[in-house]
Amino acid sequence: MTQSKTFHPALALSNIRNHIHIILEMENVQYSTWAELFKVHARSNKVLHHIDKEKATVEEDDVDMWATLDATLLSWIYATISIDLLHTILEPDATAMAPVSESRLVLQLVSGLSAPYRGVGTKIRQSDPLPSFYQARSMLTLEESGLAKEATMESNSAMVITPNEDDGSSFVPSHSGQGRVPQNSGRK
Repeated sequence: MTQSKTFHPALALSNIRNHIHIILEMENVQYSTWAELFKVHARSNKVLHHIDKEKATVEEDDVDMWATLDATLLSWIYATISIDLLHTILEPDATAMAPVSESRLVLQLVSGLSAPYRGVGTKIRQSDPLPSFYQARSMLTLEESGLAKEATMESNSAMVITPNEDDGSSFVPSHSGQGRVPQNSGRK
């Protein structure tokens, strides 16, 4: 009897997160731990050949089962990664074995950036060669920090403290950006 006519153990798994407790994230890099747990689980469910190119084999009469198991592994991968990472790697007609090139990751990262990040996104896209994924991510993170700092500075410079009723003085932001200077109302 061929594999497609029998029930496969991987299809019995209803929730992969009960078995792989780590969520792979870009910020909290635990890739090697996650990958090892994933391989162990794939081996125990007899689907390691779907993610290991050297073990990949598919017989002609098992094409349907191969596609079903491949979709099952993709769902396991998608269920054990963060939403941000999912948006980075998700593409139509992907397979569990398809490697994602560094340049594709970078281009996916900068596609659809909001208006404040378009400048850095353009700089990344026009780099020759493209920066690595982590360099591009770092560039975006630095831009985000700069924008946050700029927003904080703008909100601080717009703040005015009301007069102190005791001495009639107030503080206003200095034009030099060096903090606030006292301003006396002339009353003592």
